[in-house]
Amino acid sequence: MVSEARRWPFVATGACAALFLLEAWEPRAQVDDAFISYRYAANLLAGQGLVFNPGEYVEGFTNLLWTLLVAGGMALGFAPEGVGHALGVGSAVATLLAAHAYSRALLPPSHAAWACLAPWIVWSSASFGLWSVSGMETPLFVAAATLAFAAQAGGQPGRASGWAILATLTRPEGVLVGGAVLAFHLPAAWRAGRRAWTPAAAYVLCLALLTAFRLAYYGSPVPNTFYAKVGGIPVARGLAYLADFLWSGSFLLVIPAAWAVARDRRTWPAAGFIALVCLYVVAIGGDAFPASRFLLPVLALLAGLAVRGVSAAWASSRHLGIVLATSLPATFGWQVSAPTLAPLVVALPAAGVAWALVARRGARRTPALASFACTLVAGSALVALGASRVHPTTGPPWPGSRGERLAVYRAWDEAMRRMAMRRAEVLRGWGTPPRLVAAAGIGALGYHSGLPMLDLVGLTEPTIARSAAERVSGALLLPGHQRSNVDYVLAREPDVIVIRRVGSPEPLPVEAALWGHPRFEREYAWDRTLWAYVRRR
Repeated sequence: MVSEARRWPFVATGACAALFLLEAWEPRAQVDDAFISYRYAANLLAGQGLVFNPGEYVEGFTNLLWTLLVAGGMALGFAPEGVGHALGVGSAVATLLAAHAYSRALLPPSHAAWACLAPWIVWSSASFGLWSVSGMETPLFVAAATLAFAAQAGGQPGRASGWAILATLTRPEGVLVGGAVLAFHLPAAWRAGRRAWTPAAAYVLCLALLTAFRLAYYGSPVPNTFYAKVGGIPVARGLAYLADFLWSGSFLLVIPAAWAVARDRRTWPAAGFIALVCLYVVAIGGDAFPASRFLLPVLALLAGLAVRGVSAAWASSRHLGIVLATSLPATFGWQVSAPTLAPLVVALPAAGVAWALVARRGARRTPALASFACTLVAGSALVALGASRVHPTTGPPWPGSRGERLAVYRAWDEAMRRMAMRRAEVLRGWGTPPRLVAAAGIGALGYHSGLPMLDLVGLTEPTIARSAAERVSGALLLPGHQRSNVDYVLAREPDVIVIRRVGSPEPLPVEAALWGHPRFEREYAWDRTLWAYVRRR
């Protein structure tokens, strides 16, 4: 029988998972890119192959395993949106459990109960709440990556390699997981003999087979999305993306996490992965979507590292432990509440922990009060810094509470879904279906209409993906939307071009380039019913 003292941390993590299930159980509108995978899955089941447009073998998705899982659910008779939602919710629960497992693997037995704090920090993030029910593969990747490092920290290299393989099959960034795992396993394997090389050999074999499949089926060793998304975005935008992630609450975890890395070698693989992901995200300019999708794996690991850092600090000095311990409830409060409440979010946990130690352990009051004052001043300074930082296009970063932010994101996804379904209905009602539809958002429109699609930004179009990034004055540069080839698009003579009307604010490069092209102006006219441009008859 598990004692009461050992049981309650698992109960706390279970309560966290239950709370997530309560808020995420009801399906909501999903992100447009999720429908790209759904169309690939539908074409696979229809015998057309794993393609977006029949006959065009292009890997225009970055989630092979996820797409195959969706196809499996559809083969059983379920709608793809329902399958994506169920997979996302299940993977999110696995992420919460993985955060507990990683933290517990690092903690000494005397502090093992503290592992239940990591899942609550992950849950409190709006990024976690949004991407867990988006229909995208993000939660599955985060769960696999976190479990890989949990297994390695627990001395289980075989399982670590297995989870790294799962992460690599889910997203291309899984190679960063495998690289971090192997980089810290191989030195030990070198001394341990042949059997210790098995996990590394299994991962390398899987990666080789995956690359061989891509070359044989799609003719490229990497997804076409790599060419479409990498390059052409200023590094400053990637730095801003990383800064927004930190400002959302993660910055409070950095110091205790750094303390853990300095005191425990078992944290180095995850720390290496975090560094690689941050460099990668900055290099590619971040993501076009909100809420730090690419950095959600960093948050799950950062939470575990922070808990370990608090434990290490506590063992070194009670007063240092008090100061670092405040970062955990402060992060939770910062992410759940509006950042403008930061003084209370930072000060109250500090005061509670400090005075609890004073009363219980008879510690000297002066250091405890000093730590409380420092955290209060630091919290107030951070609020002042955040209030002065305004994004040039989106306004103040992270306005409102976690619930308010999620409501805004979901309302946007719902509006996009309705617009796509409306356009699909209009196009299906045409007497003669369009031969080709060009659009920058091909997901929901392509899935619901079933029509041949030309992706204006190149996700499923190799020619555009390998074209140079557009340099148009006044255009809005978004990662994954920087490339176009207007001459190629017009040469394909699409019947419909789904872009905004000429003169709309902050156009994408492809929109601005099309607006300024004489052939486009001559051959296409605005259709108010479709809210798109239609080829003149």
